[in-house]
Amino acid sequence: MGGVFLILGLIFYLAFLVNWKDLRNVLRQGGWAALVVYAVVAVLIVTVLATPDVVVSSGGQH
Repeated sequence: MGGVFLILGLIFYLAFLVNWKDLRNVLRQGGWAALVVYAVVAVLIVTVLATPDVVVSSGGQH
């Protein structure tokens, strides 16, 4: 169910809130790297929020 809301939110964001003319210019100038970094950070945040116990307990022993 959360995945459905995530996909709907992403579609809404891309359809209504993105200025496509500016985005195309930024991506032509090397903005793909920033986009990949943001996607990786988003995945990590979602992972931590979805499974906080697993993330906390998976750390190494000191």
